[in-house]
Amino acid sequence: MIVVSLLGVCAGFFTIHAAAAGSLNRKLTASRGRANSLYVLFYYLGGSIGITISGYAYTFARWYGTAVLGILILAIPLWASITEMRKENLPRP
Repeated sequence: MIVVSLLGVCAGFFTIHAAAAGSLNRKLTASRGRANSLYVLFYYLGGSIGITISGYAYTFARWYGTAVLGILILAIPLWASITEMRKENLPRP
């Protein structure tokens, strides 16, 4: 079960990463290189902050705190995607 779970996480990671980069490039007409470099910068910056906060969550509340933090962190891209989908469905003036 652990191996299957890790495979699922890895597959999800690569799928989301490719979709985000593709979406970014689709929306831009210029400065794609700059946008991609900023995307990668904030991706790794967020990852380092996230893993640090996860360590603190584990220290203070063990796996319960780590799981709650994971759910809260997953709520951020869920909220962003719902917001983005709503924007795309709005009529254009």
